[in-house]
Amino acid sequence: MNRVDWILDSGASLHFTGDMNDFIEYTPLEKNITANTATSANTQIIGKGTVMMAVEGSEHMVRIAPVFYVPDLSMRLLSLGVFLRGGLQLNGNTERISLLQDGQEFLTVRADLGGHLKYSRRWSGVRAGVLLGAQGAVRRGENRGGL
Repeated sequence: MNRVDWILDSGASLHFTGDMNDFIEYTPLEKNITANTATSANTQIIGKGTVMMAVEGSEHMVRIAPVFYVPDLSMRLLSLGVFLRGGLQLNGNTERISLLQDGQEFLTVRADLGGHLKYSRRWSGVRAGVLLGAQGAVRRGENRGGL
């Protein structure tokens, strides 16, 4: 199983990846969208889809959509704002941030204190049972093992 780092980003407006292999479902956009990055550079959003992840060291799995595809993006970003607008609550300190759904842990990310206070988590791409829908609604589902 391929393991990759995703960063929980308070400045990201949407969930983004630069790796087409992250998607279990993908749809190209009819028209590319120009977006500005944190460095003020322009980039193109060319598609969107669904990403499935298993939290390392746990049986907890998540299905996140929409995740937008930006081919020249060098990191994977999860938008803190999208999660909060979807009804998740935030609990954290300098060591970790937890997102809660109905008072229960949805996911927790730990601080990387190697020079930066960056909250990231290593996930593995798999099929999963928790859905963040396109309208931001969060629902728990069953792990059906299929697409």
